[in-house]
Amino acid sequence: MMPPLPPASTPTLTSTPKPMPLHQRFRIAGLAIFVLGLLAAVVIYLVAPEVDLDEIAYQEMATKQYERQIEMNGGKNLVLAAQFTHWFGTLWHGRKLATSIAVLSVLAALLCRALARHALAVQEAEGSAEARGETGGEAGGDTRGEMREAARPGGGPAREG
Repeated sequence: MMPPLPPASTPTLTSTPKPMPLHQRFRIAGLAIFVLGLLAAVVIYLVAPEVDLDEIAYQEMATKQYERQIEMNGGKNLVLAAQFTHWFGTLWHGRKLATSIAVLSVLAALLCRALARHALAVQEAEGSAEARGETGGEAGGDTRGEMREAARPGGGPAREG
């Protein structure tokens, strides 16, 4: 004979896992960004082709002629803007791409670390406020009356005369 089934209202002993705190998620994300970014930078650096020096010399000459034409048409500000655009464009090719990815991954990891510290500080502040019995915007009771009493010329409670 089969044993009877328990009633549907019997509580089960399964527990739900506690979610990971925000500061730990930021730390893990920062570590992952750091490791994967540096790994990608190393791979790109090793795979990227060497730069041809003849090509660089040709680009330099063409760039000087181009800059002279731009300066005649638009002035020094346009030349500076064109130089910045050219420099920024070179960051995304070859071995400079590897350096760019390494720097960006380190900066992103540092940002995640700073966010983790901030999240931990907020969590600790909330925990200490709950331990003191403070909730929401209240600071443990009505402090306005205490503030008014301290603002009186005598500094204490009003004297009854």
